[in-house]
Amino acid sequence: MPNRPNSPYAPERTAEPTGSEDRGRLVKPILKGIFLLGSIVWTIAFCVVYFHWGYNNFETPAGFAGYITRGSIFSKSEFVGIQYGETSTGAGWLVHGTNIPITPRTFEEDFRGDAAIVGRDNGRIDFAVDIQWRVKTGDSPFPSTTQPASAGKPVFEDWVKIFVEQYSTLHPGDSPETILRIAYDNNIRRPIQNIIRVATEKKRGMAVQDTDTDTAKQPGTDIQSSMKEIKDEIVREVAKVTANTPFEVMQVNIGRLHYQQVVTDRVTAKLVREQEKEQEDIGIQIATKDAEINVIENEGFANAAQIINRSMQPRWLQWQAIQAMREVIKSPTPTHIYITVGPMGVPVVNGLRVTDSAGKALPLPEVSPKALVERAKK
Repeated sequence: MPNRPNSPYAPERTAEPTGSEDRGRLVKPILKGIFLLGSIVWTIAFCVVYFHWGYNNFETPAGFAGYITRGSIFSKSEFVGIQYGETSTGAGWLVHGTNIPITPRTFEEDFRGDAAIVGRDNGRIDFAVDIQWRVKTGDSPFPSTTQPASAGKPVFEDWVKIFVEQYSTLHPGDSPETILRIAYDNNIRRPIQNIIRVATEKKRGMAVQDTDTDTAKQPGTDIQSSMKEIKDEIVREVAKVTANTPFEVMQVNIGRLHYQQVVTDRVTAKLVREQEKEQEDIGIQIATKDAEINVIENEGFANAAQIINRSMQPRWLQWQAIQAMREVIKSPTPTHIYITVGPMGVPVVNGLRVTDSAGKALPLPEVSPKALVERAKK
């Protein structure tokens, strides 16, 4: 019996797949892969953001103190503590910090030009002062307002915490040196300048007036000779001003002094006068020494004359004449000498009388030059 189309025994006929159904079966796996890949990318991005911006390891190098805070997404940030370098906080959620230099720094206070000091003698003085200071470290004498007492003992605030919270103005991107400069300018610069002015204005520019006997001849009345006194006074007064602050002034140096031209001219004129006076004193000393030398020389000449007069005996003069004649004879130049001689050809000196052993004067024989020479050769 043939199968009829409407017969319940007729086999079911399946419809042929269309083109849209084929594309759907191909797109679904691709969409699942894209979704899975996107999930992986978003997961990695979330982890990077979470661990990079959420978890931080704040480092503090040597010579710095770190002011550490912990932020919050839904509440306010809070102070964590102070760490002294070289160290780090370790990985922490929303941990941030600010490094504060704690080693000494030197700032210059310039008192030149319009800021020059007018001394007690109304002279303007240009100079500069170097202030060496640093931020105090360790516990302050002030009890902490945020941390409870530990074991019945009060906890004191750290000086660095006080510096950051009460004396600093922090801006995003400020360097540690900028933080120090702003804190110095806003808190202690003006008091230090006033202390320097008070310490120097009561001194003279320079003691150069010869007529000012009350000050010019007294030590410690001008700035140049009172450097140590002025520095000690500045350090002492600044220590009073900064006693309860995190600023510690360690040393003060005054230098680069420059005076007005009129003061320089006065100093130069005074030095010239002093040098002229010294030259005059030296001239007087030289003249005195020359006079003493002349006296000594004259005394020497007089003593020598007395000695010569005492030693001018006839026989000594005869001996000297004989020695002179012998030297002449030795000379290669022909020389004629006419000399009066006594017995034995002994020269007669200046009218010398020749006597015999009894003291009787003997006549002076005439001797020819030739005979004189022959005798001298013998």
